[in-house]
Amino acid sequence: MDSEQILSNQSKREFEQLIESRLGLNFEQFTRAVMLAQSEFSAFLKADDKERSELLEKLTNTAIYSQLGRRAYSKSKEAEEALKTLTAQASNIVPLGPEQLVELEQRFSDAQQQLKAHQAQQRQLELKQQWLI
Repeated sequence: MDSEQILSNQSKREFEQLIESRLGLNFEQFTRAVMLAQSEFSAFLKADDKERSELLEKLTNTAIYSQLGRRAYSKSKEAEEALKTLTAQASNIVPLGPEQLVELEQRFSDAQQQLKAHQAQQRQLELKQQWLI
């Protein structure tokens, strides 16, 4: 199929969509890109930040980097919030003094000894129970 057949068999909208899909730019973006390439910067400069950014992303094929940047920024914010939360929690923790540490170690040792005594007593009771059965 030659170019005349392509043009004659399509509506204006279909043709615009075909051009847009081939170029990767809509008419307005294409016009701005052409003006930019011809050193007519005023229209480009008058465009808002978002329009300039979108146009430059399409022209330079760097949209993926913008997406990655947004994702990295989001992850950074999440990490900052987690850090703030953990820092706040850590600030509420009061370290034990030497006396408190010694006391807790003694209580732990006593509890271990009681556990051993109760386990021995349980074994003896189990043996008596088996003897009675």
